[in-house]
Order: sequence, then structure tokens, then C-alpha cells
Amino acid sequence: MKNRIQSFLVFFLPLVVGIGIAAFLGWRAFSLHDSYLEARTAAQKADLRVEHLANRLSNTMLKTQQKLVDVLRQARDEKIDEGEAYLVHTAVVDAMAEMDADLKRMQAENPHPDLAAAIDDAVRDFQGYWQLAVSATDIVAIDPPVASRYIGDAQAMHAHFAGHILDINEKLSDYTLQRIEAGEAHLQEEQRKLIRSTLQAYLATVLIWAIIVFLTTRNLAYISSALEALGRNEGLRDEHRIHLKATKDFLLRDTAHATLQFAEAQKARDFAETLLQNEQEQLMQLLRSMPDMVWFKTANGCYMRCNPRFESFVGMPQAELVGKTDHDLFPADQAERFVARDQLAIERQEVISEQEWRTFADGHRELIEVLKVAIRGTDGSLIGILGVGRDITAQYMAHSELLDSQAALKRTQNVAKIGSWIYDFRFNTLIGSEEAYRLLDIPLGTTFTPRQFFQFVVASDRRQVWQAWHSARQTGVFHVEHRALIGGTLKWLTQRAEMEWNDDGTPCRAIGMVQDITSLKAATEALRQREEVFSSIVSQADSGILLIDIDTLKVIEFNDAACDHLGYTRSEFARLNIHDLQIDTDRAATKARIDELVATGGSSYERQLRCKNGDRRHFWISIKPIQVGDALRLSAVWTDITERKLVEESLAASQERLEIAQSAAGVGFWGVDLDTGKTWWSTEAEKLYGLPPNSFDGTQDAWLACIHPDDVAEVEQKVLHHMSSSDAFEIEYRIVRPDGEIRWLTSRGRVVAHEGRAIRVLGVNFDITERKVANEELARYRDHLEELVAARTREVAEARDSAQAANRAKSSFLANMSHEIRTPMNAIIGLTHILRRNAADKSQTEQLDKVSGAAQHLLGIINDILDFSKIEAGKMQLEQSNFDVDRMVGNVCALIAERAQVKGLEVVSDISSLPPMLNGDGMRIGQILLNFLSNAVKFTEQGSVILRGSLHAENDEQVVVRFAVHDTGIGMNSDETARLFQAFEQADISTTRRFGGTGLGLAISRRLAELMGGHVGVESTPGVGSTFWLEVPLNKVAGHRQRQKAAVLPAGCRVLIVDDIEDARQAMAATLQELGTQPETVAGGHAAIAAIVAADAAGLPYRIVLLDWQMPAMTGLQVADELLTRPLRNRPTLLLVSGTLDAPREDLHQVGIAGFIAKPLTASSLLVALEQEQDMRERQAPAIAAPAAPGDAASEQLAGFRVLLAEDNPLNQEVAVSLLEEVGMQVDVAEDGLIALERAAARQYDLVLLDVQMPNMDGLTAARHLRQMANYAQTPIVAMTANAFDEDRQMALAAGMNEHVAKPVDPDVLYAVLHRLLGTAPRQADGQAIALSPPPGADILAGISGLDLASGLRLVAGDRQRLIKLLRMFVDTHQGHIEKLHHSLHSGDYRNARLLVHSLKGASATLGFNDFAQLAASVEKAIVAEAPVSELAPEIDQLASRLAGILGQIRDTLPPAETVVSAGTDVDILRLAGDLAVLRRLLAEDDLTATDTYAGIEAPLKSLAGRSASRLSLEIGDYDFAAALQTLDAIIEAQPALRDNLRPAS
Repeated sequence: MKNRIQSFLVFFLPLVVGIGIAAFLGWRAFSLHDSYLEARTAAQKADLRVEHLANRLSNTMLKTQQKLVDVLRQARDEKIDEGEAYLVHTAVVDAMAEMDADLKRMQAENPHPDLAAAIDDAVRDFQGYWQLAVSATDIVAIDPPVASRYIGDAQAMHAHFAGHILDINEKLSDYTLQRIEAGEAHLQEEQRKLIRSTLQAYLATVLIWAIIVFLTTRNLAYISSALEALGRNEGLRDEHRIHLKATKDFLLRDTAHATLQFAEAQKARDFAETLLQNEQEQLMQLLRSMPDMVWFKTANGCYMRCNPRFESFVGMPQAELVGKTDHDLFPADQAERFVARDQLAIERQEVISEQEWRTFADGHRELIEVLKVAIRGTDGSLIGILGVGRDITAQYMAHSELLDSQAALKRTQNVAKIGSWIYDFRFNTLIGSEEAYRLLDIPLGTTFTPRQFFQFVVASDRRQVWQAWHSARQTGVFHVEHRALIGGTLKWLTQRAEMEWNDDGTPCRAIGMVQDITSLKAATEALRQREEVFSSIVSQADSGILLIDIDTLKVIEFNDAACDHLGYTRSEFARLNIHDLQIDTDRAATKARIDELVATGGSSYERQLRCKNGDRRHFWISIKPIQVGDALRLSAVWTDITERKLVEESLAASQERLEIAQSAAGVGFWGVDLDTGKTWWSTEAEKLYGLPPNSFDGTQDAWLACIHPDDVAEVEQKVLHHMSSSDAFEIEYRIVRPDGEIRWLTSRGRVVAHEGRAIRVLGVNFDITERKVANEELARYRDHLEELVAARTREVAEARDSAQAANRAKSSFLANMSHEIRTPMNAIIGLTHILRRNAADKSQTEQLDKVSGAAQHLLGIINDILDFSKIEAGKMQLEQSNFDVDRMVGNVCALIAERAQVKGLEVVSDISSLPPMLNGDGMRIGQILLNFLSNAVKFTEQGSVILRGSLHAENDEQVVVRFAVHDTGIGMNSDETARLFQAFEQADISTTRRFGGTGLGLAISRRLAELMGGHVGVESTPGVGSTFWLEVPLNKVAGHRQRQKAAVLPAGCRVLIVDDIEDARQAMAATLQELGTQPETVAGGHAAIAAIVAADAAGLPYRIVLLDWQMPAMTGLQVADELLTRPLRNRPTLLLVSGTLDAPREDLHQVGIAGFIAKPLTASSLLVALEQEQDMRERQAPAIAAPAAPGDAASEQLAGFRVLLAEDNPLNQEVAVSLLEEVGMQVDVAEDGLIALERAAARQYDLVLLDVQMPNMDGLTAARHLRQMANYAQTPIVAMTANAFDEDRQMALAAGMNEHVAKPVDPDVLYAVLHRLLGTAPRQADGQAIALSPPPGADILAGISGLDLASGLRLVAGDRQRLIKLLRMFVDTHQGHIEKLHHSLHSGDYRNARLLVHSLKGASATLGFNDFAQLAASVEKAIVAEAPVSELAPEIDQLASRLAGILGQIRDTLPPAETVVSAGTDVDILRLAGDLAVLRRLLAEDDLTATDTYAGIEAPLKSLAGRSASRLSLEIGDYDFAAALQTLDAIIEAQPALRDNLRPAS
């Protein structure tokens, strides 16, 4: 068979090979073409993928850039908040992440190495763009200017990136063309090669066929010989191997190769056996050298092999170990555990591990990590178990130490309140330590962004934190202290961090720490306050206090009293030393005394010192050496005792005169100490008894021995009687002198008691011997007694009349003197006010403040004296009128509220039982109560002051009302209270020195009460407090005999009162109970929250909750904030109650509080707050559109309405009046809020227009006062202001206004608002618009640069002449504004500076100077932020330059003003001009008589100048003569007739 196959192959092989070659070559041709097409297609796909990624990246970045530009524009327009900005930020981060993935895919799939550089450049530009885009969107809502810079840099990065993408696409196109051309050339060359190969293959086939035939027969011989040798196990010879390997015949090749393989296999088997034996020896050597334990068990658990390390563990060599099991080597429980682990390794068919402590044979223990694995054969059968044990004791100990270190670090952070954090710039994420999360009160492990952290930062500190962070990106160091609101608690945090940088210099991450420094800040603030208190004590001390340098004897520190005592100023005193003050100028002696004082530790002595004017004053000086740091100083305290020395000298002289008087009058003084029984007599007393000086021994027996024996018993009886009654007494008796002479004496005495026990007796003795003789003589003339009595009666009547006349003369004199003193006092106060405006430095301002304060105090004393003198003179007139009890009490409490707040006192009023309206003199009752309350605050250091009102008696027509003021002050004893209501009397003399006062207040109160038919009194306990009361009869008022139930307080509604002071809770509860509610009280915030939640859950919710602002543990604001987080079904109305002036009153709605009520709470104040809250809800509810009222035109619908306009800017006044009068409205103008209130009180207006920014009283305050007036509770009030932001509108609405109209005023908008508020329909469009194009000649206005002529003419309805008039007013009104602005800023008066710029902004916007108005708005914003003057200077200079240009253009462009005064006017121009010249001189000299001069010309000047004259009147009344002079000059300049006739004042 084999031969037939070989024959077939030999004869038919050429045919088969030929067919095969032809088929192969055909297949090869098609294959080459297909390969070319596939390769080209694959390359094109790769290029297209890269190109697609590049285009998508370019489009994504373009969209992102557009999004950045849009969000920046919205941020500049303030149309985006932080939440919306954060959504944009998140979208940008996502887009950047997608672009980053595309760039990485482009780098990975790039088929062209030449493109790598361009792609890398694009990646670098993208990374820079990423950082800028993420940073910009992160801060765009916080700091748009910085975000703008980032977006601008991002735009440049975007341009670079787009260039790289374009370059990549161009190169890809070039590569594609080159690849196509090269592929076609290659295909043609391959086809030519294929044809050549075909010819060569046919030739080779023929040659091979011939060779095969030749070699087949030759190789058979070699194969047979080789097989025979193998059969004899002789192996192959080299000759056989060579021929077999050389066999190429395909017919015999397999046989030859099989023969060779068999021979090689036989040889390899022998080599493998040798190699296996060597490997076993090497493995055993490796096991023995391994440091780990290694062992091998058979499938039945018997040990077969182990290394020396395992031998040391079990304690026996391998030879003994072989064949043993775990039960043979270890305890039963341990062996069972080992066997179980072996079984687990067999079942799992994987490596298992465990860690356990094992005890070695030598007794030491190690922590071993054991690895076990089952060893199986190729057929899967189990051979045995291999185990390896590694010592991990060292690693375990190191890990334990690491955990201990981490725990110690954590404890350290917890104790120090320091948390650490890491910020990753690439992903814009923050992570922190456990303490950091605890400090911020957020869940552990939370990952958040800086924007989320900014939510904790207090809004006013966010800019500071951001600036510090922005600076750290350049400096690499971040450090800032700021406040954060965490969990409702305000904390101070300090943060420090250092930056880590990328290779390109950009920050990659920041590692920092955060620490709670709230307690440190509190301690620092407490230290500062203590220093201020100490400084205040030192500065206010009456004694002089000095700190002296021992070496130079110069005065280092001193207080004001030291300067005042010697007449020096502080700057003069600072240059003095001790020698300058001493009378004795011996420097050596002074130095010796100083050394002695240092050695003895100080001393006190009396010394005279020299004053600045050369006078000498006596001082008691105490000097001690003190250590100040490393230096030794002298502390000196002196007290001026000059007056005391004078008093002592006067006392000595008085004593001498007293002794002379005693001697002349024959009066002797005596005293008895009842505890010791000792008696003392003056020298004159001894002289009366005929005894030598100082001879009386002071015993009672010695005294009785001097008395006539017949009178001793009677005298003893009378003395015992009077001493037991503690009354004053008088005893007459006879004495017997040593020379036997009998004389009559009278002893007058008084028993002095202490705590009910008599302690001594004091008295005088008179010699009445002559009187006794005279009485005897008088007895002889008793018949003439009636005549003598009548004569004496006439003398007494004359004396009484004389005394009454003298009293009336005294009262008249006091009244006249009070009036005469008040006149120069007004001049003093006025001049002080003027000087204070122009004070050059802070020291002068403080001195003038002291002068003003002293003058006001003196004026108060004079007022008291005047009231007292009026009462004494019988000129006090009482009024009888109805008065609101709540308002009267509220006004009185408001006057003492600030002083009470300073001392930390709670003022409570409880007048719920009184009628709401009474008839009487409410002003005088308020005066008495104010005196009581002022004294209560003055003499109370802690606790509360309570005013209670009650009905003491009542009949059909009258009630007797009792007002009682109780305090917890120092109190008084009965002797002190007995003197209280006397004129010029106080509890004791020290009261005046400690607390001040004249002692007239209570005397006046008593007289006023008596005039009203009532009386006053006091009840007091020393150390407990006092109660001053007033009982006065008042008439009832019909219809007001009890409080009316209000609609805003439904009957029986539940009210919760939250206050930590019991008296305040009781008073408010009584008031609310009188109003028909059900009040309940709690003492703290936590109890309030629990009560509100429980009541809501029970279905009995509270209607109203009154929250005290300042309570311990939880303030009222915190309670309201916490209630916002509670899911209540019925939320109560929250009202904040506080008696402090700094309590928050605005923006309370943000924490859910509806309104504010000032303490002490009254029924009327509560009802007003509730009504305002209800009005606010109604205004916020959607209004139902009313049908349009019929009418032809706005002028007909608005005509006749009376409007009050409050506007301080004359130009804006003119504009508003013109617009209102144009539609027929009647307009009254007020220059500020105070004048507006006066005019509103005088008459009723249909609508009130208020400018928000005004001097004296702004529009918001005026609106609140108007809403408190009963006849203006519903009157429409409209705000007109240049502040057009939404928050300004909300503030206006919160103040009680109905609408908000922005300046410059759009007439259509203003008229629409007036229509809506006054109930008329808006004017219908008639197709005729106001012609705003200028009339012929209007090109003169077009020459004013920066003026929007269309806006200006629209304002005046196209009246060109009116616009020119307004432009002239703008020049007159604002020509001195910049100088006033500079003065206000340099004096620190930012409020006045804001008013000036606000006025300038509104006026310029009104006229159409829009660019200038925007510049003024920018300056106003910086002033509101109270930026330093140095930072404001460039903007103000720019503002001044622009304003000067505008004013100059207006003056140069407009024609001269026409004469304002008509020929037919009644004003005498020549006389008025002369008077104005005098007035101008007086104003320039700050002469107070300018007020009198102006009063004489006020009427003609107002008829001539109108509102400008009213402005001048206000400025003169405020003694602002500098401003008045500018206003007067503007009036004169605007009136050519006055200007031409003005003559210099003589």
C-alpha cells in the first residue's frame, strides 16, 4: 500500500502542485487587495475617531465658555444667587470631567506619534482652563470682579486650546491623503511581485519533483539501518543522525523524524531521572534555610517533612517527627483546631490563612501567620497538606504602636479642639478629621466643597475668608480668623493651611487645620472690657493717680484728675517730673526721700504741691514702689485736701467762736453714755455749776451732789421717765454752788437710741436764774397780761405776713433768675454745638461733649427750680384732658430705657387693671412717674424696676388711681424717708456726692400730686429696695371705661409668654388676660419649644407666642430658628419682646418672627404689633384686581387729592411737585421726616410720599411713626428713593409703606401707583405720546456732555424751560457737596457722607446724567461698606472731577437766569438785600444773634425764595451756620435783583 501511495505521489505530484500553486496565487491576489482595503479603512476609522473627539472637545469648551460669560453677566446684574451659581458650578465640573475623559481617550487612541506633542499641548491648556472655570463659577456669586478675571484668563486658554484642536485636525487630513497614495503604490508593487513569484513557483515545482524521486530511494536505506540499531539498544550513531536529520523527502520525512524522536525520548528519560534527583536535594536545602516554618503532612495527617524552624517549634528533629500526627505532638484542643484547619484547606481547595499566638518548645511566644494549602495530583487526588508559618510579631507590635499614636493624635485634637482637613483643587473637594467634622457639626466622612463650607461662615466674614484663600493661592500660606454659625451657635474659628504645588506651579491641594477659638475670643473680649473698666475707673477717679519712673522721676502714666488738680492739660502734664510739682526744689533731698520710700515699701503723708498758675494746694499722698515688668516704678495716689484743710481751719475758728458764744450766752453742753454711765461737761457747763475747768469727774453722784437737796428726788424721777420714753425733755431745778450760792438751771436733752435701745443722752444747760426772777416780777404784772398777749399777736401776724411776702418774693426771684439763666444757657449750648462741628481733633470734641453734658445737666436743674418756683409762686396751671394711659406709661418707660439697659435692669409695667383712657393732667402724672422711675434706676444696681397701676377707689364719675414704682435698690431707713419729700433734701448728704441730684424732684412730685388732689409716699427697707407711690383722683372717659377686645385677638385664643423674669411674665399675663386671651407662661427657650410642640400635637395650638430676646441658655431668636425646623401643623405668630435698645428689629421674618414689641409691654403696643403683622400678610396676599373706575384723564381722577411730600433735595422737590401739581393734586412739602410728622399731625392728607434717605429722620422711621398715628393707620404711604433694589423695597414695605417708586421717577409709573392706591383707574392710552423731541433751539441742551436729553425732557413732559430751571437748581444745590463729603469722611461721619452721595445720585439720575449717577452709586456702595478714606479717595476724586465738569458745562451752556422777582411784588428788594448782607456777616462770624436777625426777615424771604428759605430756616435753627451761609449764597445767586442790590454789611 505504501509503495502504491509513493508511486501515486511521484507521478501525480506535479499536477497537484501546479493546481495548488494556481489556487494559492489567485487567493493571494484577492487577499492582498482585501488587506489593503481593510488596512486603509481601519486607519481612516482611527483618524475619524480622533477627529471626532477633537471636534467634541472644541464644542464642549465653547459651550462652557458661553455658560461662564452668561453667569458672569447675571452675577453683575445681581440676577443670580449662590444656589443657582452652585448649579452652574456643578454643570461646569461635570463638563470638565467629560472633556478630561475624551482627552485621555484621544491620547490612548492616537495612531500618529507626531500628533502626541499637539495633544499634550491641548491637555495642558485644558487643565489650566479647568482650574479657571471651576474657580470662576465657585466665586461668581460672591465676588464677580475676581470671577471676571478668571473668565478672561479662561477665554485666552480656550483660544489656545481651539488652535491646538485645529492643528490636530489638519494633520489628520494630511495623514489620510498620504496613506491612500502610499497604499495604492504598494498594491501595484505587490501585484508585480505576485506575477514573478508565480513563474518562479512553477519552475521550482519541476525541480523539486525531480529531487524527490532521487532522494526517496536513497533515504530508505538510512532509515532501515537506524531502526536496526535502535532495536539492538545501541542508540544512533552520528552518521545515522546526520542523514535522518537531512531527510527532506516528504514521503520519508515523518518516518525519519519519528525515528529521531524515539531516540531523543530515550535519551531525555535518562537525563530527567538524573535532574529530578538533583532538584529534590536542592529543595530540601531551600526548606532548611527558610526563616519561616514549613511542614508537609500526608492525606491522613501524618507529618512527612519539615524544616529546622518547625523542628524548633515542636522541639524534635524531623527523623522523630515523621509519621506522627497533631494528636501526638500537641494538646487535644490545639490538635483538634489544627486538624479542623487542615480539613478546611482540603474542602476549599485554596490557600487559607490565620493568625495565632504559638508557644515554642523553649517557652517563648510568637504571633504566627499560618498558610495552608492542599496538594493534589494531576488526577485531582489528595497527596497531602503543605503548611507555612511566618513570624509577624514585629509587624503586629508596629501596627499596635501606630494605632496608639493615631488614638493619641485624635485625643489631642479633641482636647485642643483642632481639626485637620485636606482640600483637593482638581476635584474641588474637602475632607477632614473626626474633630473637624465635630467642630462643623456635620456627619463624619462627608465630602463637601468650599462653597458648602461657606454656608457656615457668617455673611459679613465671607469676603475676608475668600480674600485670605485667594491670597494663599499666591503665597502658599492660608491663615484667617472668622465667625461661623454652626448648629445655631455662633463660634469663632481660626484656620491655617499650606499649599502643595503641581510641577507647573499651580496648587494641587491644601493641608490645613481648623480650631475653635470661641472661648479665647470671649476671654480676650472680657480682658478688653476689664481693661476698659479699669481705665474708666482710673480716668473717672477723683484722686490723682500717677506712675513715676524712679530713675528720671518723670511721670509715665496719669489720669485726668491729676491734671485737673494742678491746672495742667494732658500734653503739659506729660512733660513734667516730680521736681516741677514740688515746693521744695532740693533735688538731693527729693532723691533721698524716694530712696527711703523704696526701701520702706512706701508711705503716706501730707504735702503741698505747686499748681500751673503758681498756687499751692494741700494733698494727701500715698506712694508705693511696684514692679512693672522688669522695671521698678513708683505708684502715687493723691487726694486734694485743700478744701478739707480750709474746713479744718474754719472748724477750729468755729470751735473758738462757739466757746466764746457759749461763754457769752451762758450755755453749757453735756452728754451721758448710758452704757458706761460716764458724763461729760463742757467748760461752760462746769462754769455754770461754779466748778473749775476740767474738775468734774463725770459720775452721776457728782452731778446729783451739785443739785439742791430739795430737788434731787424730783430730778431723778423726771430723768428716768424721759429716758424710758426716748423723747426730748426739759427739766428745771436748783443747784448749790461750792460758794453756797443757789442758782436756777434748765437742762434740755434728747435720748439717742439705736435699734430701739437708748445708748446716750445729749443736752445743754441754761442759767435761768434771771428768768425765774423775771417770772416772779411778771407775776406782779399779771393784770396786764391780755394787753401783752394782744400786742404779741399783732407782732406774730406782722411776722407771718412778712414771711409770706418774703416767700413770694423768693419764688418770684427764683423764677426770674431761672429765666435769666436759661437765656445764656441756650447760647452756651448753641455755641458748643457750633464749635463741636468744627472741632479740630478728638480731644476738643470730648471737651466740648463734656461742656454740652454739663450744660444740659445744669439746664435740668434750672428746670426743676423753675417748676418748684412756679408751684411756690402759685403759678402752676394743671390741664384737664383725655390721655391714653398705655401711651403715657410707654413714653415714660422709653425715656429711662437706655439708662436701665446700661445697668442691666429689667423694666416691667403692669397697668392691665386701669382703664385705657382717663381724664386729667397726663403730662404731670408722667412727670411724677418719670421722677420715680429715674430714681429707681439711679439707685438700683441689679434686679428690676416695676411700675404697677391699680384702682384704689372708684365711683360713677371718678377713679382713684395708684401708681407704684418698686425697685431692688439700696433702700432707706425711716429717718431718711422722712426727709425725702422736703425741698433740697435727699436721703443723706452722701447721696448727692454718689448719685447727683438737687433733691427737688420728689418735692416737686409731692406738690404736683397735692395740686391734683392726690398724694405721694414711700415704703423702703435698707438693702432690699423701695416703693414710691402716687395716688391721684382722675375722671372717667365715656366709652373708654374698659379695654375693648380686638379683632386680631380672638376671644379665648391661647398665648404663650416666654421670659426668664417672673415679674415680667406675670405683668404680660395680666395684660393679655384683660384682653380676653388665655395666657400661659414658661421661663426658658427649651420649655417653650416643648410646650409649642405638645400643644400642636394635642390639637390646641398657641395663636401667639411672645419671646423675650435675651434669655439664658437659649435666646428668643434661637427659639424661633429652632421652631422653623419643627414640623408643626399650626404655626403660631411669633413676636420678639425686649427692653434693650440694641435688640434686633429688622429682618426678623427671616427666622419666622412676625414683629417686635418694646418692653414694657402694654395692651396698645401688643395690638399695634398684631395689626401690623395682619396688614403685612394681607399686603403679601395676591390682590384681586378691581374694575377700572370711569374717567377721562389722570388729571380729572387725581385732581383734588392732598399729598404730603417729604424730600430734602430741592431739585427733587421741584420735580415731584411739578409732576403732582400737573395732574391737579395739592402738595405740601416737608424737608425731612420730623417736619413731615409735624405737618401730618396738623392736618389729614390723602397720601404721603417719603424719601428714604433724609437728615434728622429718614423715611422708614417716619413711616413707622405715621402708622402709629390713628388717623394714618390706613393712609397710603409711598417710598421714593434712588435705592431701587428688591431689599430696599422689602425694607419700605416692612416699615409700613404701601409702595416703592424708584428714582429717577417715571411719570407713568408714579401715576399708575397713585391711581392704584387712591382707588382711581389708570389713564387710558389715547395714542398721543408726550413729545420728547426738543423744540427749536433745544440744541443748546444737547451741548451738555453726559446728559440724556430724552430722559430729562420725559421727566418734565417735554417742557424745555422747566428742565433748564431744574439744571440751574442742580448747580445751586450741589456746588458745595464735595467739600461737605470730604469733611464728613475725615470726621468719621459715614452716615452724613452717604446722605450727601445718595442725594447727588438721585438728583443726577432724575435729570438724565446716567453715567454720573452710576459713578455716585458706586461711591455710595463703598461708603455703606465703610471703606477706609484712603481707598475711597480715588473714586471721590473722580466723582469731584465729573461733578465739576457737569456744573461748569451747565453754567457755560445755559443762558443767564431771568429775574425772579416781578415788578409788582410786595417785597422791598433794597431793604431785604441790606438785611441779607447783615445776616450773611453774622453767619460768617458764627454770631448767635443771626437767629434773631433771620426771624425779622423770614416772611419776605420765604415769599421770595420758597423752599430754599425753609431749608435756610432749618439750618439756622440747628445752629449749622456754615451750611446756612452756603444756602443763603445760593438764594442770592439765584435772585439777580438781590444780587445786584446787595450791599456790604456795616
